[in-house]
Amino acid sequence: MIATRFPFQTRPAEIAEVTANTLESRVLASQKEHADERPSKHTIVNGVVKYHGRTFVPADARRDVLAEAHRLHLGVKKTAQAVRDLGYDWPQLEHTVSDLINACLICQKTRLANFIKLKMGATPSSTPFERVAVDTLGPISEDSAGNRYVVVITDTFTHFTELVPAPSNNADAAAAAIWASICRHGIPAILHTDGGPEYANRIITALTERLSVTHHRTTPFHPQSNGHVERVNREIKRHLRTLALAFNSFDAWSTTLLPYVAWIINSTVHSATGFTPFELLYGTHAADRQIPQPDNNAEDETPLTSVAEYLTVMDALLAKLCRKAHKRQSKTREGRAETQSVPVKPGDYVLRKNHAESKLHGHTGPFKVIEVNPFTAVVVPLLANEPRRTVHLSHLIQLKSDLS
Repeated sequence: MIATRFPFQTRPAEIAEVTANTLESRVLASQKEHADERPSKHTIVNGVVKYHGRTFVPADARRDVLAEAHRLHLGVKKTAQAVRDLGYDWPQLEHTVSDLINACLICQKTRLANFIKLKMGATPSSTPFERVAVDTLGPISEDSAGNRYVVVITDTFTHFTELVPAPSNNADAAAAAIWASICRHGIPAILHTDGGPEYANRIITALTERLSVTHHRTTPFHPQSNGHVERVNREIKRHLRTLALAFNSFDAWSTTLLPYVAWIINSTVHSATGFTPFELLYGTHAADRQIPQPDNNAEDETPLTSVAEYLTVMDALLAKLCRKAHKRQSKTREGRAETQSVPVKPGDYVLRKNHAESKLHGHTGPFKVIEVNPFTAVVVPLLANEPRRTVHLSHLIQLKSDLS
């Protein structure tokens, strides 16, 4: 019966002995060839150069010793101790081991790594519904109306949000919600969505091309690229849970609770602008009946008597509110939009964060960088016949191994 041997078990004694003898002969031969590399604090015992009581290893033989000591791909301290346990040593051993581990492809793919860090990007807009962010929230428990999803439409300037219930998460539901919003608020310049099949399809493409709307899609596996609507999604879920429990209404959330959630979001002051979304869009608070004067003159509260007067006051008021909101948003963006150096360039090799495979596979790659953009990079795999792909920089690790 053949005994099963596991990877963590010690190698057979005969193989270990041959490896040790071969390694020792290489080190001793290197000592004779590179006698000028002997450290200042060394001794010679039976013709062997010793350092701290262990056999000194010249530079050209260290790779073989490190390969033997690093078989289990342990950390710096344990690998350095493994070198000493083998009976070898040299000055700045830990520094050499650290360089080895940093360049080890297996270690880079399997260890917790520091991905490229970028500052939060800015998506400036200066007028209401110039840039619109859209996402689909769900699935949620199906209610009496048959709805399980919510199409969330957010104006990135005023942060005014519309919530459209839908029975399914498909192109028809997304296109219907977007078209209804356009009919209410006008055609946006930019439509921002993720790359899911409900938004990356012929229906949405036909709609945006027909209306000359620029369609931006987020980088795969990076929902932060659509941060406006992702933050709103968290608020929607929290308010829906709260209201469902408060009113014990779980079977009619899309008809009774969802409009209330939209009211709460649009009538609450947003930290980025200092105003409620409703106020920025309509010039008044959601609960007010009187349009306030733009100069905030409390003594003059006479009602508006004509459409022309209403339009004049409203135009001045909205212009003033938009200037204040734009100024506040600009201050917020100043700390985000600073020029930052990207640590990778075309021709570099990188690993990509593993999203699809089992955790046993570690980080995927290596990939070669073909193109670098402000927040993304176009990479092509080296070890597989796959097409190039666009990856967010925060999902990449710069490879330190020499693959040339």
